[in-house]
Amino acid sequence: MQRIRVSHLRPGQRYDTPIFSAWGQKLLSAGVELTERHITALRRSSTSQIILARDVAELEREGVVRPLETGRLRRGDRFKGNLVTRAGQVLLEAGEEIEPHHLDAARASGGVYEVEVQPAEPSHTARDRLVTAEAIQAELEKKTQGLDLRVASHGPGYWKPVSPEKPWLAVDELEAFRAAHVATIRRLYARVEAGLSAPIECLDPIIHDLLDLVRQHPNHFSQLALLLRHPDDYVPDHVYTVTVLAMATAMGLQWSRGRLEELAQAALLYDVGMLNVPARIREGGGELSEDDRERIRKHPLFSVHLLESVRVTPPLILLAASQHHEREDGSGYPRGDGGQRLCDHARVLAAVDTFAAATQRRGYREAKLPHTAMKELLQAAKEGAIWKDAARALVQAVGLFPIGSHVELSDGRAARVLAANPAACDRPVVKPLNDQSIRGDTIDLADRKHQHLRIVSAVAA
Repeated sequence: MQRIRVSHLRPGQRYDTPIFSAWGQKLLSAGVELTERHITALRRSSTSQIILARDVAELEREGVVRPLETGRLRRGDRFKGNLVTRAGQVLLEAGEEIEPHHLDAARASGGVYEVEVQPAEPSHTARDRLVTAEAIQAELEKKTQGLDLRVASHGPGYWKPVSPEKPWLAVDELEAFRAAHVATIRRLYARVEAGLSAPIECLDPIIHDLLDLVRQHPNHFSQLALLLRHPDDYVPDHVYTVTVLAMATAMGLQWSRGRLEELAQAALLYDVGMLNVPARIREGGGELSEDDRERIRKHPLFSVHLLESVRVTPPLILLAASQHHEREDGSGYPRGDGGQRLCDHARVLAAVDTFAAATQRRGYREAKLPHTAMKELLQAAKEGAIWKDAARALVQAVGLFPIGSHVELSDGRAARVLAANPAACDRPVVKPLNDQSIRGDTIDLADRKHQHLRIVSAVAA
């Protein structure tokens, strides 16, 4: 182990071991060539010196960190110091509550360490994490220079709908299908949060399943995202919802299979940085400090940082993760990029994530009705904040009264929306609410024999 003062660092230097902060947080991987931006970022950080070490175990032998028994960790517990995984990833900052995903990552890591933090300097960890993320973002910008950010729509080879080989899934099958996929994402996120190597190929079974379903059942496909009840604040579940809606949107944009696969990879990974944001901030129910708000604005960069551990992640997917909160008119974050600087994958994610987030409850507001969320998204597209093509394709995929919505029909009956009609977004397939299943009689409002019927309004479930 070797300690080096930050003031002694020079551009062009490489080290054969990872670079850690003075309190055991991994800042840069082994072999990274230091740039002027790296050094500037380190000088802006809270550490006056760095540590060169092969791994966290070496830091333990030198007394920088001390091991904790994983069995001691309980949801809701707080620690005076930071918790660090065996890979040097900060799992929990001093004073923050342990959440279920922390326990997942601790188990994946096979153990955690506690690092003492000076009481007068509680924000150092977040600042150092941001330094690392910004440095990685700078490298990403280099890698993506000259990359074609546009995706051809309506071109040859697009993923065309085909006749279904099997009937659409019943509710219990939908629930089991979704639960199995979310469990896979949860396991991957645990490894990513722990800083462990994770192959992107582990997502392939999910993506291939979804590719088959969106092609065979495009009008019902979004039931996977919108029909079932799921947790309001659970990152793996949220990214699954966004993935389904993003693929449905790209199907409407007539992207090729390869582009759909890229988008699915990006959607399944894009929001992992929210694991670095405590629940009290994510839910937003209380007063937030400026540091808290900054963590929200920078969480796309945290995603890029965490995804370093996912092997062979294409630069375009990292770019989509970093840009998913940017807006067409430059009003987004973290960098305020807009227009031609945004990749099409991020532009789709921006539209879908905005809609999905609006339909979820937050500490400061109730969930919006899907119809209200859709109208607001279309207004944002009209005003130039959201990509119009993506908003239009999303409404065609899920309907103006989105799948899962409860509505009132013009004959006074209450009904639930079960499928979209892309050619008639305001006239979906509905089922009167005389039972709780989705089997039995349905009404296709686009069918001529039901011309006398229309949706009067969306209603709360």
